[in-house]
Amino acid sequence: MPLAAQAKLALGDRLAGSATEKASVYLPATPLYQEVNRRGIAQADRSLGVLFDYLTAHYGEDEYIVQVFSDHGVPIYDEEPDILSENQLGAALMMRGAGVPALGFVDELTSAVDLYPIMGHHAGFAVPDYVDGNLPAALGGKEREYVASASVYPGQTYKLALRTKTHEFRLESKEAVDEDGTVDLSHAALGIYTRGEARKAVEDAALEAYFLRIARDLTSSFNDEGHHWPEMRAARPLWF
Repeated sequence: MPLAAQAKLALGDRLAGSATEKASVYLPATPLYQEVNRRGIAQADRSLGVLFDYLTAHYGEDEYIVQVFSDHGVPIYDEEPDILSENQLGAALMMRGAGVPALGFVDELTSAVDLYPIMGHHAGFAVPDYVDGNLPAALGGKEREYVASASVYPGQTYKLALRTKTHEFRLESKEAVDEDGTVDLSHAALGIYTRGEARKAVEDAALEAYFLRIARDLTSSFNDEGHHWPEMRAARPLWF
């Protein structure tokens, strides 16, 4: 833990959570982890400042493109760890340089698979039609209708989140994911919620049909609907 983060906190807060041996996506919401996170953001900001000072001193604005992005967010601002929460999936994507409009903060749905079309658009190379990505409206393309995020680990339940601007759909399997990546989704738990501060459950037949169509399309290749390999299950009794 950075000394700067520890020095700002009381002894109890410095010790709380510091010995937790968990993956970063499961860390609890403690003052220590939150302060470390803020210090890390400040350090990244300073490093970017050094980079941009060098670039602006040696190059024109049309001679470089910088993209900064994260693979996932953090759980330490959630009351309970949730691997598919807004904080976990709300990763930053920042851009500056040739052809990048100065728009400030843009509230638009984007996905990690959009990075390739974005780079192709600004760096001038062709993006094949089969690439499952989208050029955001802020950069001259069109807004996404929804984004999809999933957690797929053998031995754990399969989890899926679909988000539009206004709603969130959740799916979680009852069974664990097998070693071959298949999973039984025939009895999965489903839920639809509003997005924002006042998150609440929603019952809407049209919304459910909309999200289920997307979910079925995304999971059809690995949803085995209960047709397992007996030998595999016998070899992993603790999983099941």
